[in-house]
Formats: sequence, C-alpha cells, structure tokens
Amino acid sequence: KKPKKKKTIYQTATDITKEHKKKDTIIDMRDGVAKIYDPTAKPSSTSDPRSKYCTELQYNTRLLVDLVNAEVQNTAGKIKWKEEALANLRTQQSKAERRSSRLETKIERAEKVYKLLERANTKLATNSFSLESLMTLFQMLHKKFPLEYEELCIESLMVPMILPPFQRYIRVCNPITEPKKLQAALIQWRELFTDADNAFTSKDNQAQYHLLIDDVLLPRIRSVLAGGFELTESEQIVHSLLLWKPFFSTASFQTLMEQTVIPRLSSNLSTWHAHKEPNKHETFLPWFSAFGDELDLLKTTMRQKFAKLLPKADIFAEETHRMMALWFDVLQGYHFDHLLKHVILPSLRSSFSSFIINPVKQKLEGFQALMAWRDVVPIDSLLPFFEEIFFPQFLKVLQLWLSNEPNYREIQQWYIGWKKMFPPMFLDEPRIIYNFHEALLLIKAHLEQ
Repeated sequence: KKPKKKKTIYQTATDITKEHKKKDTIIDMRDGVAKIYDPTAKPSSTSDPRSKYCTELQYNTRLLVDLVNAEVQNTAGKIKWKEEALANLRTQQSKAERRSSRLETKIERAEKVYKLLERANTKLATNSFSLESLMTLFQMLHKKFPLEYEELCIESLMVPMILPPFQRYIRVCNPITEPKKLQAALIQWRELFTDADNAFTSKDNQAQYHLLIDDVLLPRIRSVLAGGFELTESEQIVHSLLLWKPFFSTASFQTLMEQTVIPRLSSNLSTWHAHKEPNKHETFLPWFSAFGDELDLLKTTMRQKFAKLLPKADIFAEETHRMMALWFDVLQGYHFDHLLKHVILPSLRSSFSSFIINPVKQKLEGFQALMAWRDVVPIDSLLPFFEEIFFPQFLKVLQLWLSNEPNYREIQQWYIGWKKMFPPMFLDEPRIIYNFHEALLLIKAHLEQ
C-alpha cells in the first residue's frame, strides 16, 4: 500500500505577513525611500521609475559610508587626544626636570651656606673669629646668596653668633668717649637688617636688631654712666648720647635716660641754689635742649628754680635776659607761659614803672632793656607797659613842654626821636599809633592857639 502524499499548502502574502508580523520588519525600497513594507498599500503613482534600480545597494552604500566616516572621526579624535596627552606629559616632564635642576642647585647653595656658617660657628667657639670677619661673612652671604639668606632666615642666626664677639669688642670701647668707632661697626650691622631706604625689612629683623642693642649696647652705656658724671662733662656726654639715640628704639632710649641721666640731673637740680649760683643753669641747658621730651618731668623743677631766681635778679640786666632767651625754646609752652605770667611780666612792670621821661637828660637804659625782652615776651604782653606807663608820662611831658614857650624844632626832633626808638612791629600796633597821634593833636592844638 503506497503512503499518502502530504497535501501541499500554499500561503498567501497576507498569511505570511500575519505570521511574521511580530518577528521581522521588512524595509520597502521600491520607491527609493526606506520605509516599512505594507502589503496592503498601493504603489505610489508619483514614484520615480529609476528609483527602483539598485535602491537597496544605494542605501547600504550610504549606510556603510556613514559608519566608516563615524569610525574615522572617532579614531582621529582618539589619536588627537593621545597626542595632546603625550604633549602634556612631555611638558610636565620638562617642568619636573627644570624643577629638579633648580632644587639641586638650591640644595647645593644651601649646603655651601651651611658649611660656611658651621665653619664660622666652630671658630667662634674657640674665640678665633673676629667681629670684623663675622661681619664680612654675613655681608658676603647677603650679597652672593640673597635667596638663601631670606629663605633660610639667616637674620635669626646673626644675633646669637654676633653677641659673643660683639660683647668682647664693646668691652674695649668706651661708647661715651669714642662713640664713632663703635657706631661704624653698628651701622654696617644695621644695613643687614634693613633695605635701601634704611627701613627694617620685617618685624622679626627689627626685633633681632633691637635685641642686639638692648642686650649689649644699652648695658655698656649704662655701666659707663652708672658711676656718675660731673655736669662739667655734660657737653661730651650729651654729644655722644645724641649720636647713639638713632640706634635705639624710643622705649629703650627712654629706659636708658631714666636709669642713668634723669637721676643724676634730678639730684643736681635739687641741690642747686639758684640765687647763689645763677650761672649754673648753663650746665643743665645742653641736656634739656637735646633731650627735652625725655626730660619733660624735670622741666617743672627747672621752672620752679627760675621762679625763685628771677624775683631776686635784676630783670633789666643783660645776663637775666640772656638766660631766659637761652631757655625760651626749651621751656616754651606751659612752663614758659607760667613763668611769664607769674614772674617775668610782674618783674618787668615793677622795673619799668620807675622809668622817667626827661627831655633835658634822658636815660634810655630802662626803655632799651624792656625792648630787649621782645624776643621772648609776646608783643601783646609788652603793649600794656607802654600804654599804661610810657605814653601817659610822654603826653604829660609834652603838654608841660608846650606850655612853656617851646622851641618847636626841638619838640619835633624829640617826637621823631622817640618814635624811632620803637621797632616797626610796635609802630604797626593800633594802640601805639593812637598815642603818637594824640601827641600830634596836642602840638597842633597849641599851634592853633
């Protein structure tokens, strides 16, 4: 019995579409445009008949070209990134090499500085390194190794290394009798702590420098002056201290004055009998002229001494005026104003009140002595003397002269002579002008009679 043949079943396009609907997507390229195949759609009547030739090939070719182009661009970007990374690495390598070279150089220079300082320190320990040699070493380091000098803070090493030889050096120098020799060395040392404008390069440098001054120089000067000194030596000591003052800070110099000079001057002032030794004031004058701010507390004592001396002295004497002229700048301000108000002006008024105007035999000493005080007494303080003492007498004498058949030429000369006795600064004052004008009115009235 022959086996039965299987019946052939044919599928239409619709059946195939339904079967593979969810599995495959068919791209329709018949119109030259890629689109999903739709078997139910009718062919486009406007399609270009030429588009049906090799359309799939054209599409695939363009797709391959786009893929290759994208891959080429991607590869070019990677190559460029690698080239830039390589160039960056080379730059960093070059910088690292230069940095390494600079560090090696700095290490070598720092080692040289260290060896020089170590050698100097070894010699200092055996006292075989002089102050001049040490100064030369630091000047050389400051000049030839400026970066290392700053970075290694060599300034902080100077004072510890300088102190021992500087103390030995200063022991054989007297800072009062021979200050310039010691100052020359200190000026060179100061230059290492300062810049071109002589200003300290930092607060640490300033502190290091003043440490050297306060720990060595100040005690040495104090020891020289501690034994006491005579006022006859004032000029030499004042001159030396004036030279030393710029080397100290304000506070340190004030401390030196309070520990040495002020006690000595205070003692001498308290034992000075001004009325017995009036000229002794000249021994105090250099101190107050040079160090007025530092001796401000002693100005009160000096003022009190003058307050006792002036009433007993001849206020019109040239020595008295010269004395106060010398002290005018020193005591100027409250102290001199106090003396002026309570001592000088009352004494001048008392002495000038005895001045007599006598056309026959005129004595001008009192008038000239009063005028001499105009360099220290304000003109406003002198004007009342002329207004209250001189001109009333002047007008009275003139009136009496005019009433006794006068010689008008003599009166004219007398009037002009007195007017010339007044300096221009007085003749500009309204009160002086008024009184001389009153004298002219008297003369005119007598002539009209």
